[in-house]
Amino acid sequence: MAESSRHSSGPTTSRPPRGRTRRPSSPPTNVGIRCWKQSTTEFFLAVMSIEQKLKSICHHSVSVSLLAPDLLQVRDGRTGFIFDIEFGAVDVTSETEIPDEILSFLKKVGCVGDLPIEQVQDRQRPIVTNLRDSQTLERISEVYEHAKAFVPFYSIGDAYWRNEITSLDEIVELPIINKDILKREFLNLISSNIDTSTLLSDGALRFARTSGSTSDRVQVLTDLRIDRMPPDYESVWDVAFVDGHPRTSVLTSPLCGSNDCNIGRKKRSDRMIGDHTLYLESTFDISRIDRDFIDYTFSEISEFRSSIIFGNPYYLHILADKAQELGLAVPSVDIILTSFQFMPECQRRLLEKRYRCPVRNIYSATELGGCNVGFECSEGNWHLNESQCYVEFVDPRTREVSKNVGSIVVTTLANRVSPLMRYETGDMGCIEGEIHCGCAASNWRCFTFHGRSIEAIPTETGFVTPRAIDNAVDPFIREGAYQLACSKKDNSIRLDVLVESEENFVPLALVDALRELLFDHDISIRRVEALTFARSYKTPMVYAE
Repeated sequence: MAESSRHSSGPTTSRPPRGRTRRPSSPPTNVGIRCWKQSTTEFFLAVMSIEQKLKSICHHSVSVSLLAPDLLQVRDGRTGFIFDIEFGAVDVTSETEIPDEILSFLKKVGCVGDLPIEQVQDRQRPIVTNLRDSQTLERISEVYEHAKAFVPFYSIGDAYWRNEITSLDEIVELPIINKDILKREFLNLISSNIDTSTLLSDGALRFARTSGSTSDRVQVLTDLRIDRMPPDYESVWDVAFVDGHPRTSVLTSPLCGSNDCNIGRKKRSDRMIGDHTLYLESTFDISRIDRDFIDYTFSEISEFRSSIIFGNPYYLHILADKAQELGLAVPSVDIILTSFQFMPECQRRLLEKRYRCPVRNIYSATELGGCNVGFECSEGNWHLNESQCYVEFVDPRTREVSKNVGSIVVTTLANRVSPLMRYETGDMGCIEGEIHCGCAASNWRCFTFHGRSIEAIPTETGFVTPRAIDNAVDPFIREGAYQLACSKKDNSIRLDVLVESEENFVPLALVDALRELLFDHDISIRRVEALTFARSYKTPMVYAE
């Protein structure tokens, strides 16, 4: 991913069937009602009565569900906020009114009445934040204790001397690890209490390799049991999938995320993960694909009944452009999810036009073993996936946690096979302040993804990230893509622009925008027919020549 997400195996899904309750983005808040169980039937009828009364007073977007004879769940569909009402041991009958404790809480969190969404979020946020921090600490502590007990890398040596993590402040005292350590300590980073042989043969684990964008390729173990889709993904992306368990077709570079190279006409069964994820045939030069390649790719997407295309944005861009040149119809899907490299906004607009569906980002890294760092919602906000990762943003110079743009450092919370404590991904980003997002993931923190660290351009005052570059040039490229080639000989930078026609960009304005941003560099511009590949077969936004 950008590496707007460098993903290991695509958003494979293991969702519950329709009709079962999904745990949403927000952690549940438990509010207890003590109810005396006079008899099973009488008690059950009493709970059902309170359920109906709650439905009658709550906002129409708030649902009340009977999860068990003694448990109700209330969910605010506007925000994803959830809490449970558990019945215990006081007198209650079908004539009982809603207890004051519950009614007061419903009003406090904005479930009663018709408050503006911003006020509802403001009321719910303190509760969610307190729960989130305590649950995050609990999960980090569990990962740390597991790592100390079963992962040789963490159990040997003085760096991980603590017996436990008792506060979030203590995690910053742990060392930051990088890709070199992963490569050197591969075996020592695997949990000794995991039967890897059985899980590999059962298809629960899979060997994967990084693409080599930032350094040598590194082998890792990916846990395919980790759900790569966000909670309440239909609400998060504002998409209603016809099939409750959407199928995903993956198109990316031939070296991304796998030990296998998806080149050539392999059997479809050999390119599938489970029943719902299909790796499409790839190529070492997407710019040279022909009608046969396009026909075969489109037929596979259609025959597989794909609801999602997950892929490298440049590969999807060229595939659609070539199809248009040949007069071929692009297959219809519900949504495109991009990853593996930074996607500029002009390229998003082109993809949405060509594929006639929304385009969103997912951010992860192959090294994380199946955990996702974050995702972009339907409102354009990037949310941290706080059920799978704990994320810090570290100043590249001081190595201290920063509120400014910094290196993304991840502790995996959902990976017990090869857990990583404070792993530096090689990407940059920053945490956002309070954002009033209306999607179902609104209670997860928002961040801004800034791209790969090695693509940040140094200046006299610091550095300029791919995100900052895109913010500057976006107004002047309608649809297309671009790259910046930085000369190794001098301080000149050339902007290569890939657009369908001259009408899609404003050359002089582009040069002026870049000169203002990169004031100590000489800027030139040219129009190109294809972008330049790195050794990973990706197209970096910034590269040296």
